[in-house]
Amino acid sequence: MDLFAIIIASIFAIILIATNLFWWFKFRKVEAIITDPDHRATKSLILKKISNQHDLLDKEIDDLYEINNKLSKVTKRGICKVGINRFNALGEKGSGQSFALALLNFKDSGIIISTLQTSQGNRIFIRDIKEGQSDGSPLSQDEKFALERAKQIVF
Repeated sequence: MDLFAIIIASIFAIILIATNLFWWFKFRKVEAIITDPDHRATKSLILKKISNQHDLLDKEIDDLYEINNKLSKVTKRGICKVGINRFNALGEKGSGQSFALALLNFKDSGIIISTLQTSQGNRIFIRDIKEGQSDGSPLSQDEKFALERAKQIVF
């Protein structure tokens, strides 16, 4: 070991020893209060504080469960899976400005927005998706690719 590693290890050991001493003194003080029969009032205060903190933690845990349930409902309804595929609608002549964008919910339902950039202008298409399948018109290869990308997202 070189000198630098020894110095770092020594500093780490000193910090560890100081932390342990701090907690040891703190626990010794609490132990002295709990075991001393003359500190009955202090014992009841400590137990009351612990009980109050326990009640507060229970309430906060219940609040977190409620927030988690609300977030689960929102993610199941809202858009949470996105897949995009950029492509060139004109073959080698174009600049790759066309794209297919799949926006799906938790159950793989949603829409695909496709835009085709051609020499005559821009065309936009929207396709409905129900449970991972096209709801009506067939999908192009580029739209299928965007849909598969979106479906690969797992929670």
